[in-house]
Amino acid sequence: MACKRLGTLTAIALALAATASTGITPAYAEFPEKPIKVIVGFRAGGATDTLTKLVAQSLTKELGQAVVTLNITGGGGAVGTAAAARAKADGYTIVVGSNGTLTVNPQIRNTGYTHESFVALGRMASVPLGWAVRTSDEIKSMTDLVAHLKSNPRTKFTSVGAGSSVHLAAALWAESLGIKDLVHIGNRGGRGAIVKLLSGEVKFITISATNFPSQLKKGIGDLRPLAVTSDGRWEYADQIPTLMEQGFNQSFYSWWGLFTPTGTPQAILATLRAAVKKVVTHPDMAATMKKFYFTPAYADHTALAKIIANDLAINRKALASLGKLRKK
Repeated sequence: MACKRLGTLTAIALALAATASTGITPAYAEFPEKPIKVIVGFRAGGATDTLTKLVAQSLTKELGQAVVTLNITGGGGAVGTAAAARAKADGYTIVVGSNGTLTVNPQIRNTGYTHESFVALGRMASVPLGWAVRTSDEIKSMTDLVAHLKSNPRTKFTSVGAGSSVHLAAALWAESLGIKDLVHIGNRGGRGAIVKLLSGEVKFITISATNFPSQLKKGIGDLRPLAVTSDGRWEYADQIPTLMEQGFNQSFYSWWGLFTPTGTPQAILATLRAAVKKVVTHPDMAATMKKFYFTPAYADHTALAKIIANDLAINRKALASLGKLRKK
């Protein structure tokens, strides 16, 4: 009996030693064992939702478990992000983070989270922003728009959402020109912004440039893009001039990354980070992203943490200059 028990203990010890040598602890060796939820803070069908669904489909295949998206909208993505911050740090809740949700919103108001509430898995993609008016409008360029705004205080505009990085970009652009009376109309998503523009509720919109190529393919249609905010001509709509070309020394980009709540075990983080890197950097994913006008822009968790730190500093200064920095 003693020999049998000794043999069993030896077998267990050997198994534990083997597990340790692989760097995987027994508690997380089988992760994931159930579906993984990815919270999207914006409406279904928008740019953030579309990109996330593309990546989630491939992560499902890579991880061997369903990776499903859940849209929790409101507050420029803050409501869904706050829900993710409250989730258990076990790897089964992921959230889509962006420069807006992580480096703008928490500096404007109490969102219930900060960037420190999460750890990065990796950046997925980026895209420039775009300004547009109705084709029936007399405004034909950004210079025309500036002239209109300076002679028409309290002009109404909208973006993808109040407090979003897109909203901040428009405010910074206007502030740099001494235009401080713009009225931002609340809205959720790029499509909603286009509806408000075409209905005449607002004079111009600032949205993700991903909305422009399909409009241009139809002919001009009802939407007239005035500018994109990339450093050079944007590959998906190179007929649209940049802000810089029109005399404004500014460029703006939106980016999206995947994050989990702080406290997620390292073994689980390693699994998720490896899967995100493999999926996002795969040539097939790059080709798929381009069909939807996203720029593949993978960055690992270390690089993404540096990007966030840089954006926090830039946006803190910008928000302070606009008088929008949250008082602690």
